[in-house]
Parts: sequence; C-alpha cells; structure tokens
Amino acid sequence: MKHLNKILFVVPLIFLLTTFASAQDQNIVTNQGEITINTKSKNVWKVLTNSKKYAKVIGYKWKSGKKDVGQAGDQAIMYLLEQQTNYEVTFIEPGEKITVKLVPSTAEYVNEKTWVVIPIDKWSTRVMLTDI
Repeated sequence: MKHLNKILFVVPLIFLLTTFASAQDQNIVTNQGEITINTKSKNVWKVLTNSKKYAKVIGYKWKSGKKDVGQAGDQAIMYLLEQQTNYEVTFIEPGEKITVKLVPSTAEYVNEKTWVVIPIDKWSTRVMLTDI
C-alpha cells in the first residue's frame, strides 16, 4: 500500500509533464514523456488497469462502467472538466502496455494514451506515456 500511495502521487506528474494532445483538422499533436517510479511494476499496472483508480490519479471523476479493465473493448464513463467522457481500452499487452481512447460526449476530439510499463529492477519501474 505504501508503494501504491507513491504511484498515486507520481503518476499525476506524468500527466503534468505531458500536455493535453488533441487532433484538429490534419494537425495531430503527439506528446511523449517518461518517469521512473520506485515501486514494483505490478503496482503501476494495478493503477493503469483499474479505471476508477486511473480516473482518480489523472484527475478525472469516475462515473460508471468496468472498473478492472483487462481486455480491448472494456469501457467506463468518466467526467473530465465537467464533461462526460467515454474511456475505452483499445489495446493491451498484460503487464506491459495499455492504450486507452478518451472521447468526450461532444466528440470535439479523440485523445489516445499509450502507457508502457518497463521493470528496471525489483523496486523500480519506468513508465512511458505517448499522448495523441
């Protein structure tokens, strides 16, 4: 639990280090970032594959849907900046990589986030984020 609390503090830093990416017309912005966290990779994975915990860490408000996401097609509803947003897992390699698509109810944009979890050693994990 001690390490999970560190994740809940550090993962938002990833979000802050990367800017919000959106696609407008033909201009697609891609942002990438990475951070090393002093915890086991399985602890990071537990946050990334629980939509309710993920929402809390990223600063969204979880509303409904599948909490434990483990396969492509798993979905949840979250609120981002007071706007209902559909969260859907589009790709997953268990323990290693997960891609989620975020589509607000207004469909003004589609945001795709790919998280890659790389164990460095027993107590350290590199987390990479690509945000399109």
